[in-house]
Amino acid sequence: KMCMREGSKFVPLELLATLAVAVGSRIRTIGKVCVHDVRKEQLVIRAVDCKAEFTVDCRLIEPFPKDPHALYQFIGELVRTEEEQGRGRVVLKAVTYRCVNGLNFDLYKRAQSARFPP
Repeated sequence: KMCMREGSKFVPLELLATLAVAVGSRIRTIGKVCVHDVRKEQLVIRAVDCKAEFTVDCRLIEPFPKDPHALYQFIGELVRTEEEQGRGRVVLKAVTYRCVNGLNFDLYKRAQSARFPP
């Protein structure tokens, strides 16, 4: 018997940046890479339509072919990191990504809203 987990819901970066989504949630989000720290295996992505930023743990998707002008969709799970002071922070642990250049972002957001009503 196989249990199916819920699908990954699209979450805009402006919501992720406010941590309005629960740790452990499987999500997908879209943004442009603004920082790629190869040693920490982390990306910082910026939202398309605002200045919200969020950290992506990219250990499972390395090597990551960063194109500074490309738009990427990341799918993964929100996890809390273990930092030295024990407080940690929430990051998206990406399991897959894809380049979505040319995506009509407004139409995509409307389609996601229809698929996953609030």
